[in-house]
Amino acid sequence: YFPAVLYFAASSLLFAGPGMQRLAASNSYYMLFTAGSLTLITVLNVVGLNTGKWVNNLGAIGTCVPIAVLIAVGAASWDRFGSATRFTLVGVVPHASVRNMIFWSTIFLAFAGCETGSFMAEEIRDARRTIPRALVAAGALITFSYICGTVAMLIALPASKISGLSGFMSAIQFLCRRTGLSSIVAPLALLVVLSSVGGAGAFLSSTSRLPFVAGIDHFLPSVFGRVHPRWRTPYVAIVFYGIAGIVFGLLSQAGTSVKGAYDLLISMSIITNFIPFLFLFGSVIRLEERPFPAGAIRLPGGRPVAVGLACLGLASTVLTIALSLFPAEDEIHPLAALLKILGMTIVLLAAGAAVYAYGKRSKAHAAMLQK
Repeated sequence: YFPAVLYFAASSLLFAGPGMQRLAASNSYYMLFTAGSLTLITVLNVVGLNTGKWVNNLGAIGTCVPIAVLIAVGAASWDRFGSATRFTLVGVVPHASVRNMIFWSTIFLAFAGCETGSFMAEEIRDARRTIPRALVAAGALITFSYICGTVAMLIALPASKISGLSGFMSAIQFLCRRTGLSSIVAPLALLVVLSSVGGAGAFLSSTSRLPFVAGIDHFLPSVFGRVHPRWRTPYVAIVFYGIAGIVFGLLSQAGTSVKGAYDLLISMSIITNFIPFLFLFGSVIRLEERPFPAGAIRLPGGRPVAVGLACLGLASTVLTIALSLFPAEDEIHPLAALLKILGMTIVLLAAGAAVYAYGKRSKAHAAMLQK
């Protein structure tokens, strides 16, 4: 996840100044940007959430402002010059092609990440009340932003000219120039960079608590459960996460282009993010068969609605994982890309299995010593 979102940030930064586009095909630039950004957010999170949270909060502002501007200038451009894309009822109906199905899997990824708030429930004020409200607000904002933002991009450029790596800023640049607002392109590019770096910082803040807890429970070496004596943060787990992100950013560049590396990272992000959802939705179905605990929040409609939504989520997750294995249509070496996706995913899963086996052995050994 970290290299993927930071590649997007690095691509957006190229719109912040004249002549920077020459770095668009530079692997070294993307690797240095990724490593530098991860180092920064790792240090800020080690120092503590009181410091690190400001990167996350600024990232949220950096997300909302460019999208709002994109929608506004898109509407102004449509009114004055018309649209680069012809919108028809037939055109908005999804077609059952491999390309569209792969795109659907990417859409699902847009809604992943909200669940990480639960990892930090002990550090959130009034978590039972705050997290559900935040989920509803975030879901509504994400849906609105993606639909209206996509329409604005298609007003600016035909779909064939929009790419996942630089399409967002390309559309903003085109629309701002057309409407006489070229001077705001650079500030917007910086806000998009801030948004991506802030998103990566928020994700690191929350997910680094997982190896921390695994260290406490002896599924990882106990050093992962250490808390910094001054800043009271799980600094070993945070530093490990930051280094792992840098390593995967470097590995993804092996024998491929910048775009090829970005496509690979997106596929891996989708697969590794969604495997836990198989267990999550499966658990909902199982838990609905048991007595409902006091104080828990129940969905309107009760068990039928919860099980129905869980089944829908389970099916969507399976489909998303399967479709993420397909290389992009313009991939020059599709078989090599597929093998790389499978290989790096297997490495991750094997590492998880090894951690679990180590933890079981450590717990069994500790139990024998106590006897």
